[in-house]
Amino acid sequence: MYRTAGYTLAVAAMLFANSALPQDDRRTASAERAAETMIAEERSAQAAEKEFIQELAAAVQDESRDESWARRQESMIRKAAGDADAALERSVKRVDCRRTRCAIDIELKASASGDEHARQLSGIDEWIAGSQPCAYTVVHDPARSAKSVQVFTNCGEQQQQSR
Repeated sequence: MYRTAGYTLAVAAMLFANSALPQDDRRTASAERAAETMIAEERSAQAAEKEFIQELAAAVQDESRDESWARRQESMIRKAAGDADAALERSVKRVDCRRTRCAIDIELKASASGDEHARQLSGIDEWIAGSQPCAYTVVHDPARSAKSVQVFTNCGEQQQQSR
């Protein structure tokens, strides 16, 4: 009960204080609060996304390596990239597969325009969707690197069924 009464008094005091402001000042204060809220929400979303990407990378790194499966998968990924597009094959910089997961690093053309980057990202998504029976996540963080794309695959269920 005390919290409710305290909260009610605080809201009432804020409303009273705002009613003493001219209408334009109240609108400005409201717009400033809305902007601050949006910035805080954006920062929170960015932090959550960064954490998610770190978890994806850690899931690959923490997994033991099944040499036979990993080599087959890495070869298949590189071959599928070459089959899709020779430029895409050259763009694949690293493929690291473990037991059920892979991490793929792809470098976009540095000189490409925004539209060309969008086409490249779309091509990567089409390639991975068409060539992988596994779940996947494509990560492109222009703030980190405008020309770097990471793809994480998770073949857990398919790997378990093939044994």
